Amino acid sequence: MRKSFLVINLMFVVIAGFTQFPNHINFDDSVNLFRIHIDSTLIDNLWQIGQPNKSVFTSAHSLPNAIVTDLHNPYPTNNTSIFYLGTGGDFGSKYHVAALYFYYKMDSDTLNDFGKIELSPDHGNTWVNIFSNNNFYEILDSLDGLFKSNSSGDTVVFNGTTKGWYYFWSMFDLPNYGFDSIIYRFTFHTDNVTENRDGWMIDDFTFGDAWENVVNQNTSYSFYPNPAQDIITIRSKNQITHFEIRNVMGLLVYNENKAMSHLSINIIDLKPGIYMYLMKFKNGQTTTGKFLKIQ
Repeated sequence: MRKSFLVINLMFVVIAGFTQFPNHINFDDSVNLFRIHIDSTLIDNLWQIGQPNKSVFTSAHSLPNAIVTDLHNPYPTNNTSIFYLGTGGDFGSKYHVAALYFYYKMDSDTLNDFGKIELSPDHGNTWVNIFSNNNFYEILDSLDGLFKSNSSGDTVVFNGTTKGWYYFWSMFDLPNYGFDSIIYRFTFHTDNVTENRDGWMIDDFTFGDAWENVVNQNTSYSFYPNPAQDIITIRSKNQITHFEIRNVMGLLVYNENKAMSHLSINIIDLKPGIYMYLMKFKNGQTTTGKFLKIQ
């Protein structure tokens, strides 16, 4: 019975609006806030939305509100607290990724008190750890230095104490077939030892799904490396007449209009994250895709 109740509520969150890329939640207005579902089946669920007033968590990333494991009190022992982010979905594409960004602070025991994130593409029937082999992720510290990432082999567990706001972003490979929901489950778990700590605070979500689609399979090109750190290279058998790059906000960060079959672009000044590109060819074909900029 409990599982049925959960699935019904998650379906309400998701089908209220499908999304592509990107969407935002800052907890300071009602835009997209309907996508957050704090699990009311957990009697002692700690997650609350509002203005934090704690020992370490004194303010949100974007004032005044954030989602926090209790706005005022240290987290208790023997607790499991859950909220869901229902991001919507789309129908049909060639290559899917689910993208998730947010800022967070942690203040917890480093051994047995921790947070984790799981993803479900099917209304909460099955869940996958977001840090599985299908996922690219990085965590940047408050000075934009690399804290953890899949490329360095770190096992991500949200625990310990951060020094200021850390920035998390991930890109999770999705099935090649169409689907109509992407749901994230955020869990904070505590053991039986009293710690008198603040827990987990999250703010400023950016989320959505992106895709790569070659419009005409006869248009052959190569794009490398991906992920990329400083230079991306594009080679094509057909002349490229237009190439552009946009960030997750949809803002144009690079634009080139000239006939060419080879293109090398310096991206070292771009911030880490997911970028979308659009390329037009002399034969009239167009292709779109995405790449990952790493630190």
